Amino acid sequence: MNMKKINSKHAALTQRIRDAKPVREDDSRAQMLLLEGQTKSSLKFKAAPTVRRGAAIILTPLVLALAIVLLINPTKSTPTLSLYLKNFNDKQVSSIGGTNSSVIADCATVNTYCNDVGILSQTKIDWQLSLSEDVADETNQGHVYRLQGTDDALQIANLLTSEFEINQKIKTSHESNGYDYFEAGSRKQKFLSISTSKALTSIEYHNPHAGAWYGCQHNYIPEGVDCASTVFEDMPTNEEAIAYTKNLLAKMGVRGGTDLQDLNNGDYLIKTFSLNSGKETTHMGTRSQLVIDGFATSTGGHQIMWTIGSKQVESVSATLHKLTDLGSFSTLTSRDSYNRLNGYITYGSFKESEPKLSNKSREGMPQEEIERLYELMKSQKDQTAVKVSVKLTKAEPAPVTIIDSSRMFWIVPGYNFYDETGYYGSVMSLDSSYIQMDSGNK
Repeated sequence: MNMKKINSKHAALTQRIRDAKPVREDDSRAQMLLLEGQTKSSLKFKAAPTVRRGAAIILTPLVLALAIVLLINPTKSTPTLSLYLKNFNDKQVSSIGGTNSSVIADCATVNTYCNDVGILSQTKIDWQLSLSEDVADETNQGHVYRLQGTDDALQIANLLTSEFEINQKIKTSHESNGYDYFEAGSRKQKFLSISTSKALTSIEYHNPHAGAWYGCQHNYIPEGVDCASTVFEDMPTNEEAIAYTKNLLAKMGVRGGTDLQDLNNGDYLIKTFSLNSGKETTHMGTRSQLVIDGFATSTGGHQIMWTIGSKQVESVSATLHKLTDLGSFSTLTSRDSYNRLNGYITYGSFKESEPKLSNKSREGMPQEEIERLYELMKSQKDQTAVKVSVKLTKAEPAPVTIIDSSRMFWIVPGYNFYDETGYYGSVMSLDSSYIQMDSGNK
């Protein structure tokens, strides 16, 4: 990839935006997109709840999860749980990228051993893990939460068609794969699509005309747009975007906020983000994460995005879940569970901003190190995996997200592990008696 050409294109794009942007005649801001509404601190819905909200499944992607939470008080009797987590190919060698990248979607949605998650590279790596003696070896208990698709997708569709002024009838359909679909609008204008199954409910909304001004500056004009009459509008400020998000969540019976310490189980931590071309911000938005036990999880949330030149919402991406608290379960110590890092996909949760990644993790390894290891692998007979030693120096108890072999989502007790350079990865710490897992990885 020629980075000089990319940088040149970015510079040209930035200049075109600056040249096209009209001079403001005053300092007034557009009125708040929506005034903040009353929020609800309780997420105990009645039999027919009227809505929901959102969050992200994998750490920082554009598609995030929006989850509906149904917190059920666990019974006093001893809870039971059985999770089946199968091995992908019985190999104990993990690869960054790898030749099997075509099955990454399968690995990402089923908690199996994968050799192709993360950076796209052909470098096969055998991580040799050890745990520092300084890491406390304590046993704790934690709650297990089961996530399922919602049972009120039609109500959500009705609310969102009203919210985004889609004045067309909602079309419903059922597929043999077990999904129900609810769609309204036109892909050439405003379009809403909701799909729901036993495992999850997904929402996608897109308004191509919200990017009309930007498109008119760069010759990709949405159908039906008259650039001569398209005027520049300010995107919302961070404060306006947060207020809009909080209001939308409140309409769906969910409480959102920006201070994790003030949020309870089932609330949502809201953060803003921006996308830039050079020094010019071209897009901005909010992301929300489901809060469990004082942590912002990688499950349940949503993303709302705006484009430069418009105050209209351009897109919403979300995955909705109904969350059930199944009670407290015994766990393994960090010393007994860290070897699970070698086998199963687990998404961590954090109290602070997402931490710096370890230089030896799949996602955090510098490109030059990946290339060095690749050359080393090629020089070896049969191109066997390169051994990389990782000494873990910290274990942080935290709720983590896993996906079982039936593609069901769970939030379970676990640990975030760190080495001296940053966050390496997470594991679940559920006691082996609760799960069916390959014998070598319990």
